[in-house]
Amino acid sequence: MESFLHNLNIPTINTSIQETLDEPLRLDEITTCIGLMQCNKAPGPDGFPLDFYKKFSVQLAPLLFDMYKESFEHGFLPTSLNQASISLLLKKNKDPTLCSSYRPISLLNADVKILAKVLAKRIDVCLPNIISEDQTGFIRGRQMSSNIRRLLNILFSPSLSTKSEMIISLDAEKAFDRVEWNYLFTALKKFGFGNNIISWIRLLYTAPSASVKTNADSSSFFPLFRGTRQGCPLSPLLFALAIEPLSITLKTSPSICGIHRGGTEHRVSLYADDLLLYVQDPVGCVNEIMHLLDTFGSFSGYKLNFTKSECFPINDMAKKISKSALPFSFLPCRVSIFRRKHFIPFQFSV
Repeated sequence: MESFLHNLNIPTINTSIQETLDEPLRLDEITTCIGLMQCNKAPGPDGFPLDFYKKFSVQLAPLLFDMYKESFEHGFLPTSLNQASISLLLKKNKDPTLCSSYRPISLLNADVKILAKVLAKRIDVCLPNIISEDQTGFIRGRQMSSNIRRLLNILFSPSLSTKSEMIISLDAEKAFDRVEWNYLFTALKKFGFGNNIISWIRLLYTAPSASVKTNADSSSFFPLFRGTRQGCPLSPLLFALAIEPLSITLKTSPSICGIHRGGTEHRVSLYADDLLLYVQDPVGCVNEIMHLLDTFGSFSGYKLNFTKSECFPINDMAKKISKSALPFSFLPCRVSIFRRKHFIPFQFSV
């Protein structure tokens, strides 16, 4: 892991931002974040919704402030505070008898979500400076539509290449749930985050536990050892940081050649864990891609889902390699390679 990250040119936050992130927790941050958070959300195991904290924020914010500070000094949160109820949502058109057909949503206690929101608000400001523009998921000032526009430009702009060109859609198996914490905190250090902010984040990942909620029944609580919890305000930002080194290594590998359009080489497009690779001469670079994915996955937890990953030829040379002619899904789009007059080659899901 260390050698893999050491060989990458990972951008770092500057000293002034690092010092700002490492400043002591303030009462006004807690009050502000309580005001920003949305009501009418399902509560965690303690049963207190965010509406309760909003209604009594003047009385509760100082108590939360003292509790957070004491927890930071001791290095762990109270056991009950760091518990979550996992609610299972059945994915569309999936077999309800299979565990893999469900999306786990962590219902966190409101007081721990408030702390996570405070930390997310702090690091949100610096992410556009250290996360490549190829990643648009949950990064301030970036939009999903940029990925879609880029994809369509590549598909329907004239290509001067005499080599095969292909789009590879990579699906990660349980992407958020598989993030290894040791790797996550090592990556945070590589990005230049200071000890103080890392210690605050580590607080959320020290001895968390969860129970699975099924209808009116709940399992006993069990410990968690990896993953960023879906439902946590900080989780998508941490995931963006965790997957960025993979994006960097795919873009800088000399064995991978991207697709050129308008004088620009395109290789990677990301929205959270939805990853598209634009490659030229896929036969020549597929072994390198698989090697990088396997190496990265060995310490990060990333695992390729082969059954949902797909390859799509976008010129005549590539069609000799792959006969795929079906539309593929990327974000809310169904994209086809067919070109017909007056035919719109994509459909947005509603």
